[in-house]
Amino acid sequence: MSSYAGKTKGEDSSGPSSYGGNGPYAPLSGSSEVVGESAPLLATITMSTASSVAGFNYDANRPAQDRMWSWVFAVCFIVCVSMGIHGATNVNPRYRDAFTKDFMSDPANCPAEPSRRMLIENEPPQIDPHVFGKAAAAALVASSAASVALGLMLVKAAERNAHAMLNFAAGTQVALPAFAAVLNLIAGNVVGAVIFGLFALFMGWLMNRWRHFFDLCARLISVAATALTNNPMLVPVVLLLKLGGLLVVLPMITLMVVSLTNGHIVPNPYVDSSGTGGVCQNAEGTDVPCCMWEVKPWVNAYFALGSIFCLWTMMIVFEMRTFVTASVATQWYYQPVGSPPLGNSAITRAVGHAFGPSFGSVTYGGLILTWVQIMKDAANKMQRERNIFSILLGCIMACLLELIEFLTKFATIRCAVTGEAFCEAARNATDLLKRNLLPTVGVWYFPPMVLGLFSFILSVVCAVAAFFVARFSFEGELSLVLTESILLAFFVFFIVLVGVSFFANLLLSVVDAVFMCYASDKDRSVVTHVEIHDVFQAVPMSTMPGPVISQPDGEIGYGRPVEGERAV
Repeated sequence: MSSYAGKTKGEDSSGPSSYGGNGPYAPLSGSSEVVGESAPLLATITMSTASSVAGFNYDANRPAQDRMWSWVFAVCFIVCVSMGIHGATNVNPRYRDAFTKDFMSDPANCPAEPSRRMLIENEPPQIDPHVFGKAAAAALVASSAASVALGLMLVKAAERNAHAMLNFAAGTQVALPAFAAVLNLIAGNVVGAVIFGLFALFMGWLMNRWRHFFDLCARLISVAATALTNNPMLVPVVLLLKLGGLLVVLPMITLMVVSLTNGHIVPNPYVDSSGTGGVCQNAEGTDVPCCMWEVKPWVNAYFALGSIFCLWTMMIVFEMRTFVTASVATQWYYQPVGSPPLGNSAITRAVGHAFGPSFGSVTYGGLILTWVQIMKDAANKMQRERNIFSILLGCIMACLLELIEFLTKFATIRCAVTGEAFCEAARNATDLLKRNLLPTVGVWYFPPMVLGLFSFILSVVCAVAAFFVARFSFEGELSLVLTESILLAFFVFFIVLVGVSFFANLLLSVVDAVFMCYASDKDRSVVTHVEIHDVFQAVPMSTMPGPVISQPDGEIGYGRPVEGERAV
């Protein structure tokens, strides 16, 4: 990090530039006042009785922010529930007939001329769901418990052996494409071997070019794991948040499904004629159902609104996780040295802010992420088209949406730290990132790569183990046993991946929160955690203009960064 040499209007002056010093760039007390770029941050962060530095306001009652979005969410919830209850109390008893093949094939059962239907062949299922469920229940329960245990092991390994994890992940990035190249060469696929070989060489060159970041990124992961280990209650609280989201979404989905029973049987519009035996056929002469089930018009609108509401709810849960994690990590970061552990008070305070004064901001952030997800789906569809303009537009949209998602995450972290309204937090967080963002892509590439790779590897290992256990324990025909074993392995892989990724994402959220705290320290020229500052100071920072400084005598100075020097 660069130190600063102050220049006063009319004369040159310099002073101590270390964090927490009395130089012109770091007036934390007395009559000096920072104006310019650092003023917005200092205006929103107040001194706390629980901390010796200007940081997280532990005990202040925050004003409610973005309340309008809380009301919008509440109104959507009431409307969706009301429409769902209306649909559940007005079920057409004939909806069961829509699932009866013989009934829908009889044109006499339609109120008008014959109607549409697709021919369904009733083939006996190869796998009995009841039998498979009983046989796989123990394995699925065990995999759920294993996912939690493996997630905790991942956190502990990240805390103690982050360097080894990163070296292994970097080697895997080179070894996998090299192995694929060898397999293609053995199979006689020269083109595939060349492609994978070139990719392996590229990854080897990239890992070698970024090797000086290995130590830094390992320390970043270790710091995040330490913060998470010091706040173990964060894990069950975030799990409860996800469970709460499911308790809202699952009943809503049930009401949406029940609403489909509001309709009536109508003629199939695709029926063109009746074949032999009164069987309905379409224009191509294919047998189709004579009747179809048509829902009432309001059901389609309810389904669209309910789907958006469910997605919004899950995005709010995601925002809650980011908010609570950032709040707890910030309290841990600004905890005075030698003070007793915060314990459950940090969690209680974080959850209270999330569901209290900042709930509107969290809801607003969730709504932004909802539309981002919807637009991402549209962008993905455009990229799958054969039109070059659609592909390019889809790629541009995907990049912009990733940027919006990135800024939304840091805006939410800022809300957790300062209690600002969402838009104000987004603006201030963007300014903070512009002044302090690490420009090196490698720094932010490695932590997600390492944790994601280990999550995937652990999931694959558990899935393979489940496959072999099922292969030698399930009874029946060999083909059926193989099918059931593969299906069980897929379920185990999914369960373990979700569980371990949960802990990995928590670690990444802590990394982001700690970086925001560090950037705030840098803006205020203080050092709260020396070891964390040592980590980030090893990263090349963006050179930004220094702030304008008001000296105690009223003179105006400028904090100019001096290249090649570091704060001591």
